[in-house]
Amino acid sequence: MKFEVYDKAKWHYESKDMPNELPEIAGATHIAFFVRWCVENDLMSREIEEDCAEELQQIKDKELDCRDFFFDNMDGVLTSNELNTKGKQFAAAYYHSDKTVRQASRLS
Repeated sequence: MKFEVYDKAKWHYESKDMPNELPEIAGATHIAFFVRWCVENDLMSREIEEDCAEELQQIKDKELDCRDFFFDNMDGVLTSNELNTKGKQFAAAYYHSDKTVRQASRLS
């Protein structure tokens, strides 16, 4: 599968639709839910699993806010590099669904 950027927090916190009073981390909330689900279902890349084993366990144990992990370890960007083959297939299906594509086009 080719390299792909699925989502970026800044696409949301820099959006004109994001309320000014919300902190930037709020722009990552929905992505963090997605990443958490990937972590809990073993869809992360081998590199992330090796480099971030402690943090992934903390996420599973609900000791680490996945938004913090997303910014600290993924630079606020969800790409195909962070996912294994099954994770890439899931992300492609999710992010390329008609509903998701319509929502993303509003942010551009």
